[in-house]
This record gives sequence, structure tokens and C-alpha cells, in this order.
Amino acid sequence: MSSTSDKAIARSWILLALALLIACCGCKPPTLSTSVGDDAPISVRGSWQYRWGDCPRANSGEPSCAVEPLTAPGWTPAAEPHGLAGRQGRSVLWLRTPLPEWTGRDPTLFIHSVDIAFEAFLDGQLLYTFGDVDADEPVRFEGWPWHLVRLPEGFGGKTIAFRVLSDVHDMGIAGDVVLGNRAQHVQEIVHRDLGQQVLALLFLFVAAFTLVLWTRGGQWRAFSSLGSFALLMGIWTFSQTEAKQLILNAPLLWCYADLGSLFLMAVALVVYARDSYGRRHRWLLGAAAALVLAHAPGALRVPRAGWCALPDTVRPFRVRDGAGNVLIRASALKEMRRGDPEARLFFISLGIFLPFALSDVVN
Repeated sequence: MSSTSDKAIARSWILLALALLIACCGCKPPTLSTSVGDDAPISVRGSWQYRWGDCPRANSGEPSCAVEPLTAPGWTPAAEPHGLAGRQGRSVLWLRTPLPEWTGRDPTLFIHSVDIAFEAFLDGQLLYTFGDVDADEPVRFEGWPWHLVRLPEGFGGKTIAFRVLSDVHDMGIAGDVVLGNRAQHVQEIVHRDLGQQVLALLFLFVAAFTLVLWTRGGQWRAFSSLGSFALLMGIWTFSQTEAKQLILNAPLLWCYADLGSLFLMAVALVVYARDSYGRRHRWLLGAAAALVLAHAPGALRVPRAGWCALPDTVRPFRVRDGAGNVLIRASALKEMRRGDPEARLFFISLGIFLPFALSDVVN
């Protein structure tokens, strides 16, 4: 592949492969069941109670909400422990539910996600803590990890209570709460998004292959943007998986990897457009790439200064990315009408993978 046309064909095939891989990100395989019988996992749902505001300490030292009987007044029944009414600006939420009987070994609760910090009590006994649970201080965002809460023997029929703290819009326990064996939970975590893990590896393979071509120099430099985009897609895809936490239990770091890779993808796309077909729009696409590149690190630094929470940086990204999407599509459409084959494939590829690449932001 020494000619310019051969290089363009190679870039086109790589771009098409990336588009198809990204389309696969929207196709999640069904969850695999790893156990049946008496020790099969049990979903905890349908019998929740909640109350807003913190509780005083009981005479024994525990929060009174952690030891009150299920018949105590002041609690509201709920089918799910999330999206609860009546918050009125309060930053503390109490949730509780009776635990079912379960005869398996190593009983553990799997909790998909909690917004944001929380403590878990079993009949007043503190079992688990995540994040800063001081109600007198602003709640620091520490990420959205899953949690495995070990339960003591004889837990069946007892009440588990959660003291949740959050100063953002969402509050409570999101997703599933499942009672089962710890090893079963780990298996399910690995199996649940195995397809995404494979996709992440394929993105990284494409990135490595493309960046090797880039090292050949000359006109191969146009491959650097494709390789960077594939690398960022690999990081972003893996950061969406639950298995990442088994490799590195650093929830906040994974949030930065998730949003950072998402913010920088647009830079790689704009640079690719400029180098492959956008010679007539070089100044405009170059300015767009510089603007996007300036936004990404700034958006990630603002939360560290305490000016906003990390999830809040997604809102301006939507505006920025919407404007960039219009610009890059307009330039590709203009060159496509002039008969440029790379612009045509790029325009089609954008239509394939942008809905999936941006699903993390829209949802």
C-alpha cells in the first residue's frame, strides 16, 4: 500500500470496522444464570420503605432508623428504592426492607449502584460504608460502583437499612439488589457484559494496528486520528463494564476515564475528517478540534476545584457535541456531493455509530 489511493482504502476499511464495532455496543447479550436450586440468587424487591431526613441516635448509639420495627410510623412504602417522592431538598434518605431466608454459603448482597454515599445496617449493626457519610459536609462524588455487602449468619427475616446521602438530583439505590453467594455475584459480573469486554479488546487491537501504520510516517500520519479514536473507544467501552471494578477498584478514576475518553473522541473524529477529506475546510475543522481539545481537560478539572460534580460536566458536552456533529456532518456532506469516497463513507459511518457512542450521555 504505497499509493495514496491504497492508503485511503485502508483508512476506509478501518473506519468501517470501527463503525460496525460501535454498532455492536448497542447489542447486549442476555444475562447468564450461574446457579439454580436453593442457593440461587434472590432479587430483593417490592417491600421497601423510605423516609426523608436523618434520624437521631438511639440509647444504644445506633441511628434510630436502623433499629425501628417495620411497623414504626413515619415510613412510606415503595416498590423500588429509587425515584422516590417528597424529597424537598433534603440530602439524607433512609431505606429499609426485610431480607428473605436464603440457605447458601457466604451470603452477600449485590447492589448495582447507590446515589451517592451510604451506610448499610442490619438490625442496627453497621455492615458497610461507601463515601463520605457526614451529613454536615457537602457530599463528595466518589463514582458509581457496584457493591458487595457481606451478611452475617442468621440474617434471614432481619431488616437491612440504608442511610443514603446525596446532593444531586438522583438519590437512592439504582438497579438490582440481589441476595446470593459472593462467588456467584462475581461470576455474574463477568458474564453480564462479556460482549462489551470483547469489544473493548477489539477496539484496542484496531488501535494498535492503526497506530503501527502511523509510525511508518509520511501520509500514514492520517492514521493517527483513527488509532486514537479506536483507543478512546476501547477505554470508553471497557469503562462501561462492571468487570472493570474487579481489575481496579477505583470508581472515581473509572468515571474520569469514561467521561475523558468520551470528551476526546470528537477531537479524533474532527482531525480524521481534516486529514482525510477536509482539505477545503482545514481551518474550520482545525479550529473545531482546538475548541474541543480545550474543553475536555477543563471539564475534567472543574469538579476537582469543587465548582460542580463530575456528572454535571456532561450537560455542556451535549451542547458542544451537538454543534460539532452538525459541523462535521455538513463538511462531510459537502465533500460527498463533490464525489469524495472517504467523505461518503465517513458520513455513513457517523450515522451508524454516533447513536451508540453517545448513548452513555443521553441516558
